[in-house]
Amino acid sequence: MKGRAGCALLAASLCACAGSGGDEAGAPACRPPPGPAERCVVPSTRYEAGPFQRFLLGSGYRDLWATPIVVPLLDLDRTAGGLEPVRELGHGQSATLALRGADGRAYSFRT
Repeated sequence: MKGRAGCALLAASLCACAGSGGDEAGAPACRPPPGPAERCVVPSTRYEAGPFQRFLLGSGYRDLWATPIVVPLLDLDRTAGGLEPVRELGHGQSATLALRGADGRAYSFRT
């Protein structure tokens, strides 16, 4: 992965893991609607279950995982004076991107 293009690609793939947005047809909409620097996402739809599965295993937090939420976007140029990608981390455990800020601090962006 080289430069900002690779960083944007990895960041997009990491965000895609968060779920689908309310902009798609049939997807629930966020309340309140997201602003220009925000997106509407559903944390995960993998916990959805039918009545029989809910009867056997319970409802738990299934409804909360399927509730759309508004999350802020990460602007790499403005956060911490500008973030530069350093390297990929995780090695199969979780997708992680190491970043260096213009303020001299190290940052990690993980799924």
